[in-house]
Amino acid sequence: MYGGDSRWSELAEGRASAELVEILIKELDGTGVTGDEYITAKGSGGEVPAFLRWDGQLRNKRVSRRDCAMFIRDVWRDKIDVENSVPLSTLMNSFRVSYLNALFLLY
Repeated sequence: MYGGDSRWSELAEGRASAELVEILIKELDGTGVTGDEYITAKGSGGEVPAFLRWDGQLRNKRVSRRDCAMFIRDVWRDKIDVENSVPLSTLMNSFRVSYLNALFLLY
């Protein structure tokens, strides 16, 4: 569990057994509140990879391992499709930027 014994003590204080079971299930399946609610972005400067550039804060969506793996698979599948239809190879960094922009309608 994120935060270890001290966090569990905070979560468990004054709660009934049924509430503790619900909290534990949420923590284990990733739907519980773990860590910070927001992530502070590193900015949009040249030292930040293009696909990570953002100013301000982002909501921590706590993506599960399964969802992350599926997302990575989708990125690679789309990159292969693009390379099969376009003769020039696209670098993965450039492709990630265009893929994320299209997926999340950033620009």
